[in-house]
Amino acid sequence: MAIFQATLPELPEAEAQSELGVIYGEIRAFARVPFVALLYRHLATRPGVLPWVWQALRPGFASGAIPDAAGRLAEVARLPVRLPLRAAEWRMAGLTAEDCVQIEHVLDAYHRANPINLLVACLIKRLASGAELASAPASIGGMDDRPSRPSRPMIPPLKPLLPAAAIPAEISARLAALASFGQPQSGAMTPSLYRHLAHWPGYLALLPARLEPVFRQGVIATAVKTYRRAADEEADGLLLAARAQPMPEAANGLGETLDAFAALIPEMIAVGRLARALLPREAI
Repeated sequence: MAIFQATLPELPEAEAQSELGVIYGEIRAFARVPFVALLYRHLATRPGVLPWVWQALRPGFASGAIPDAAGRLAEVARLPVRLPLRAAEWRMAGLTAEDCVQIEHVLDAYHRANPINLLVACLIKRLASGAELASAPASIGGMDDRPSRPSRPMIPPLKPLLPAAAIPAEISARLAALASFGQPQSGAMTPSLYRHLAHWPGYLALLPARLEPVFRQGVIATAVKTYRRAADEEADGLLLAARAQPMPEAANGLGETLDAFAALIPEMIAVGRLARALLPREAI
């Protein structure tokens, strides 16, 4: 039985202190989501890399340019219409109306965060190759430069992300099986979305039968290409010709990891949209 293992180093939110803690807080505030994604949690384990990235990205977050661009790419792929789960099926899985509300918050949070994360992964690759974001630098720690236009509402707090060691073996096997649909030979990264959904094993049990055919038919692979193309186009519009800050030594060799994120994140945008459409619409 395959078991989920979080092999990519990451700095949990509860352990982020000083400058990294400030950056984590700003990522949550500017992205308007109640968590910090795995991409940033991993960059935080590489000395100096997350501050270097954030110095370049922060103006685009503060102005709204990066979230706005991510919002555009979020809906570019066409996905099949899926019939929602029936209320009786939901209850038979041991799920309640409150579970539905909380799962909806999780899926909405990731649908907002993942397009941003995909765009950020593209931008970091460009920064590492010598490009610079088309915004003036802004200091870390001040929130007075938030966009003055109406901002997206903050998504309510989510249940904490479960550490890999805290996930029971049976649920861990379900996570590994879900992750294997798009990454048959992988094991390097199980998406944080699945880890968040581990709080609801009954819901996880409902997903494979509905997601596996979509993967098999190539729908997800097509969506991944569409999202990646849109992210590249949006990233090109946010860049200038030369980088101002030297790249930290710990960023060397980051390209392979960024490529893995650039493959996984668009997959999860599509999966999240499909999973959201499955939530029951009947009274539970």
